[in-house]
Amino acid sequence: MTHAIQPLIGGPYPFLVFPAALFSGLVAGTLPGLACVAAYALAASWIFTAPRGSFAIADARALVRIVIIAGTAALVAVVGGRLRMALRRERRLRESSQREIAARTRAEEAFREAHERLAAVQGLTAALSAARSSNEVATAVFRQGLPLVRARAGAVCFQSGEKLAVTFSDAFSEDARRDYGTTPLDAHLPTTEVVRTGRGVWLGSAAEIDGRYPHLAKARERWGDRAWACTPLRLEGEPLGVLGLAFCEERPFDPSERAFIASLAQLCADAFARARRHEAEHAARARAEAAEKAARRAATLQDQVLAVVGHDLRTPLASITMAVAMAKRRCPPDDRLSASLDRIARSGRRMNEIIRDLLDVARARQGIGITLTHRPISVNEICEQAIAELQHVHPGRSVRLCASGELRLEGDRSRLLQAVSNLVGNALQHGARDAQVSVEATGDTEGVVIRVRNGGAPIPDALLEEIFEPFRRGDGAGEAGGGVGLGLFVVREIARAHGGSVSVSSDATGTTFELRIPRAPSAAELPAHLHA
Repeated sequence: MTHAIQPLIGGPYPFLVFPAALFSGLVAGTLPGLACVAAYALAASWIFTAPRGSFAIADARALVRIVIIAGTAALVAVVGGRLRMALRRERRLRESSQREIAARTRAEEAFREAHERLAAVQGLTAALSAARSSNEVATAVFRQGLPLVRARAGAVCFQSGEKLAVTFSDAFSEDARRDYGTTPLDAHLPTTEVVRTGRGVWLGSAAEIDGRYPHLAKARERWGDRAWACTPLRLEGEPLGVLGLAFCEERPFDPSERAFIASLAQLCADAFARARRHEAEHAARARAEAAEKAARRAATLQDQVLAVVGHDLRTPLASITMAVAMAKRRCPPDDRLSASLDRIARSGRRMNEIIRDLLDVARARQGIGITLTHRPISVNEICEQAIAELQHVHPGRSVRLCASGELRLEGDRSRLLQAVSNLVGNALQHGARDAQVSVEATGDTEGVVIRVRNGGAPIPDALLEEIFEPFRRGDGAGEAGGGVGLGLFVVREIARAHGGSVSVSSDATGTTFELRIPRAPSAAELPAHLHA
């Protein structure tokens, strides 16, 4: 046997060790290949060379052959190990490349999904921003918001007292609307729980829904829902309502998805708040426009009534005045009837003044204004006449006149007399009974200023702002009775017709009206109907 195998060591079959060394190097690496070569050399020296059973080699030629074969086999093992390393490196590079391609593909898909979601969010935001009513907001939420989160159905609930009502819904069945359209806040439902706790309810599976709300299991199965999400709608931290979503498949509702749905709910809350403000403003504007139209109609009707009443009362009043004058001439001066006729005549004059004021108001509100007849006048004489006439009507009251400066100018005497009489009469009527009324007329290069002052309680601020408007009356502090609230309005219109102005100031010491009449008003100071 030994003689038969020996030729294989140095004869024509040394290749048996080469495949072994190459295979070891390729499979296990360089070191295992070299170990295989070393095992060959030891086996050859122990078994096949003399002396057998010993590692000592007597034959030099055999030693050379073993060394050559072992060295070549070692080289083959190293080459095999190198090939193994190259193959492993190539495999790692290929696997790394595949991982990179897969990661790049996932990143591209994630980017595409994120881009599509961002575009959808932008579209939803634009739709919500353009919505002007709550219905438009709900339409945008359901048409664009539900596909964005892949929800089957959605509902927007708002609190009404102690109940929660489904105000808007999409893809909700009739039985869901019937059974859960309006529910008490203490009901065991996801939406009412959100209202009570102020936190979202996230149920990602049918098992979670049935475990938490067992009484809804049959309804959930009938609707085909596998996940629910309910999140609060808040405006500046205050609860506004609830957004409820239903899904056909189970959802994990990880933190990122919860945050996204919560941000969607916030967009909806802001849009609903804007829509409610817009609807409230629109309703208020509509009410204001309706009130303005009604006020215009009332003002038009009032002007027409003023004009008709003023004209129609003049004729019977003129007849009464003429009859009183004729009776006065035939009646003895000391007769009791004469005193009654005097009172009737004074009442007739007062009625005539009221009619004149009514006609002035009607003309002013129709844009016609007060017409004037200019001639040289003395403001001092006008003030004296007005005070004398009023002291006859208010015996026992004290009115003091103080005049200084140049008091002659061009103006309408009867109209200025009417203005001064109205101011002094107003002071006597509303001033304190025991306080003196002072009238101060001052002339300078620009014109004449007439100040009428009375003591008494100040005019309230609310009345001061509109005291020169028609039909505005204050509470008389002194005399009983009074006019219909046209006197100060007529004073303002007379002042404007002369290119002047009238103002008022009032405090705890008293009330002062100041009438300014220019000597030569400019075209800009005159009312439009007096421009040439």
